[in-house]
Amino acid sequence: MSFVDFDRHRGYSLIEVLIAVTIIGILTGSSLVGYNRFQGRQGLKSAGEQLVSDLRLTQQKALSGEKPDNWCNGSGQTLAGWGLEFITPLTTYKIKAICSDVSVNPSTDKTIILPNSVTKFGGDSSVDFAAVDGTASNASFILSRQLGTSSSQITVTTTSAGLIFLSPITDIP
Repeated sequence: MSFVDFDRHRGYSLIEVLIAVTIIGILTGSSLVGYNRFQGRQGLKSAGEQLVSDLRLTQQKALSGEKPDNWCNGSGQTLAGWGLEFITPLTTYKIKAICSDVSVNPSTDKTIILPNSVTKFGGDSSVDFAAVDGTASNASFILSRQLGTSSSQITVTTTSAGLIFLSPITDIP
């Protein structure tokens, strides 16, 4: 016979191999996009949790009446409280003691840079906790992280009673 018996030649045709490779490529690409999005959201959540932790540290310093070395630069000054304030660039904030004479520059206890390419997007720029009772002004800090063409945000809120909350992440298209 002059024709080839195809039943004896087992294997895959070039078209079948190309289709399989294309499907694998599409699945890999979409999973990488999903993983990068997940990783970005986790980085934003981590930065929000760090801010909450630093707000609680600031509140604890106010509750305990802790006074830093060389604070308030003057005699007769009392500790009014502790504060957390965002400074320029909006990826950095500081924890500072607050003097009873607000015209005196407070001493900075700690300066923190937000991790994971997170920036402060909106809300308030600072919050102060009163000495001894730890009460605060109502404040909210909106943190944002750009994820490709969209961004995600998380909000950290303090209440006048001194409670500190972390909201769920929201996606902004």
